[in-house]
Order: sequence, then structure tokens, then C-alpha cells
Amino acid sequence: MGFGIVVVMLLLVAAAVLTWGLIKINSIDRVDVDLAEVSNAAPQNFLLVGSDTRDLKRESGGDRGAIFGKGKNAEPAGQRADTMLILRVDPKRTTLEVLSLPRDLLVTIAGTNKQAKLNSAYNGGSQRLVDTIQQNLGLQIHHYIEVDFTGFKGLVEAIDGVPMYFDRPVRDRNTGLNIIARGCYNLSPDQALAYARSRHLEYLTGKKWRSDPTADLGRITRQQIFIRRAMAKVSTLGITDLNTLRQLVDVAVESVKVDSSLSFDQMLSLARRFSKFDAKTMVTHRLPANPERFGGASVLAVDDAAAKGVLDIFRGVAPPKPATTVPEPDAPPIVAAAVTVDVRNGTRRNRLAGDTGDELAALGFNLGVVESAPEAVTATRIRYGSGGSAAAVLVASHLVPTPQVVEDETLSGTHVALDLGADYSKVSAQQRGPDASVTPNSAPGATTTTVDPADEQIGFAIGDPPPGIDCPKKD
Repeated sequence: MGFGIVVVMLLLVAAAVLTWGLIKINSIDRVDVDLAEVSNAAPQNFLLVGSDTRDLKRESGGDRGAIFGKGKNAEPAGQRADTMLILRVDPKRTTLEVLSLPRDLLVTIAGTNKQAKLNSAYNGGSQRLVDTIQQNLGLQIHHYIEVDFTGFKGLVEAIDGVPMYFDRPVRDRNTGLNIIARGCYNLSPDQALAYARSRHLEYLTGKKWRSDPTADLGRITRQQIFIRRAMAKVSTLGITDLNTLRQLVDVAVESVKVDSSLSFDQMLSLARRFSKFDAKTMVTHRLPANPERFGGASVLAVDDAAAKGVLDIFRGVAPPKPATTVPEPDAPPIVAAAVTVDVRNGTRRNRLAGDTGDELAALGFNLGVVESAPEAVTATRIRYGSGGSAAAVLVASHLVPTPQVVEDETLSGTHVALDLGADYSKVSAQQRGPDASVTPNSAPGATTTTVDPADEQIGFAIGDPPPGIDCPKKD
């Protein structure tokens, strides 16, 4: 679970409380796992596992769907590692990097010659999961932390929910996620678990429910957003206050397992180094993988060429990446509600203009003309006139791939025109960072940034509020 990272930070702070921290840490369940050795000052890889193991016997609440799936009241056989993250902690640089591992990743299970999904390795125990990850990805695991679903919900409850922004209704009828309208929501423990586990997400565009077909990869994108929002919430609570800290750590102690080699001295050393850590500087990565079929099932196969750059960071042969920051514009950002978009279909794809218009309308844009283009369009473009450059950039930031942005003297103000070409893929709910191809020369305050293709978000990304909107609590 993403909350495994929060658990790590809580334990580090608890370690700094010396006597009380020592007592609490010594009461945490320990796991005997053969792990790679590392010095306290060296970069370390923590394997964080979100597991349903302990919940199978005790879960009887209304959110069973979030654990077992729609309509499943019986306990699934075996134990399952539902979510897996590798957290790379560099004490000298005081950096944290997160690599999400798809549960459907096709791997060779350690100690066997069998290929299967990564989450099935956990059926053979923590050691087999660690060995499988190390052997298939060519990296070392130095520490192991496991969090069960009850602990996940308890931590959400202890911090009084996680504030997130939804730009449209979303649901997952398997997990029970149900967001009925646009706005800020302070996710309850049950809804937070339903969000974090959602692999069958649907979102409303106009009057139609559409499915996110990216399954595990889309869920990873949303989990990484959840991690940022959860850590930001924790950072506002003043957890150096002993009473608050005790409440949070007590919950963690009940539902966490830690490897036997993670000593109190190591935690104390890390606590001192990360005492002023800013969660905004944490960098998240995904493991590039391609969908395939194996034994009649859908799996993900590592894209070795694309994954090398990311894996090398966690192998210790490449430096960590700095967090990307984009300067705030001098003028207040333009919002979708102030922009009118004409949508024209320059392809042979049926209903492309109408469907795209519905999706833009769901993001808050106003629709103008929706029709077929008078001629075929090869490369998607957005046209804008006097005073419309910022509006064009805003629309472009929601389109995949990033379109051309060109001037058109027949337009003016915040009325822009979108010509859909053969290269067009989709509307992205998550606003993408600007780059040279979407920044007109006349755009005031425009910035340029570079996005690593290996770290691009996949699937329907939702949870971060847009510029000008803050979601500290309930709306």
C-alpha cells in the first residue's frame, strides 16, 4: 500500500522518541527474511507490500468488496500481495524514490522454473517474493515492510481522511468506490481503500460511463497520486506531537510486519537524517511494461529497454532524479470553464468529435461547434486567436499525444478550435505538464519541462486538484 511509505515515516519519527519509540518498535511483528546487507549511511531499498492476508479472517464490514471483489463473500484461497512498492531511501542525499510494481507482472518464480504473475510469488512466503523481485529485476532488497488492509484503513482514520479532488463522478462496482459529483472529497477509510484497490474504474463523461481499460497500470497511477495526497496530509498534522504520534503508531503496530534486521539504531539514524523531509520532493516511478497474454490470462511483461533507466536508480548504478517543479505563473491560471472549444473530426473514426467533446465538457470546458472537418487532418492541432494562447495551452495539456498549437486570426479570446487528426489518442483527465510543442511564442509565463517517457502516467489519473483549487478537507 502507498500507506507503507507513511508507515516508514511514522516509524522513523517514533524512533526519535527514544524510550517510547523503542518499546513500540520492539512490539511490531517481525519477519525473518534473508535480505541484502547494507550500511546505515548507504542507499537502501525497502520492499513495501500491501497484503490481504490478515483481513481474510476478520473482515466483516460493508467494504468487503474492496477486499474480496464484487459479490465475493467467501475468503479467497491462499495469501495475496495486492500492492507492491519499492521505496529507495538515500540517507546522504535525504531523497525518497518510489517504484510501483504491477501485481500482474509476468516473472519466473524464485526456486521454480514456472512463470506466473508477481503477486502469486507471495503464496510461497515473504522470502520467495523478495527473491523473485531481486532475480527478475536485478536489484537488491534491503528491508521488508508489510501492511494489511485493516491497518491501511486504520491509518486513514487516524489522520481523519485523505483529501482528494475528483473532476467528475467515478465508480468501481467491484471495490465499492462511488464519487457522485465533481469536487473535493475527504476520503473515508472504506472509500480510500476502494480507491487504492480500484482496477475496474469507470468515469462519467456527459451521460456515459466509460471504463479505464488500463487495469493494474492505471491503478498504479492513481495510487501514486494517493501517496502524495496522504503524505501531504500527514505532514500537516504535527506528528512530532507525542499524543498524535502515539495514535498513529499504535494503529501501525497492530497491522504491520517488519523484517528482523531493521534495528532500532537504524531507524533512529534514518529519523535524524529525514527529520525535515519535504514530501513534495519524493519522486515516483512506474515500471514500463507491455500487456501480453500468457496461459489464457492477461499479464504485463517488462519492457527491458524502457525500464533500464528506472531500474538502474534502484540498482544503485544511476543517481536519483530530482523532483520536477514548475514555476507558478505570474497571472492567475485560466480555468476550463472560461474556455470554449470547437471540435472537428479530421479522421474516418466514427463519433470521434462527439465523444471527445463529451470528455472535454466533463472536464469543465464549454463546447462550441462539434462537426466533421472539411478535410483530412494528419496531426492534431489546436488553433487560437488574439488573447487565446493560454486557453489553447490548457486544452493541449489534456490531450494525448500533445497536439500542435497554432495561431488562427479568425478566432479571438478564449474561443479555440481543436482539429482531431490521425495521431489523436485520448483526453487525459490529469493535466499534463507543458513542453515546447504546446507553448506558443506569445503565451505569457509559459514554462518548458522535460518528461521521462518511462514515468508518464497511464490510465485515468484523478485525485490532484487543478491550479487554484485547494482540497485540505471536505468541500
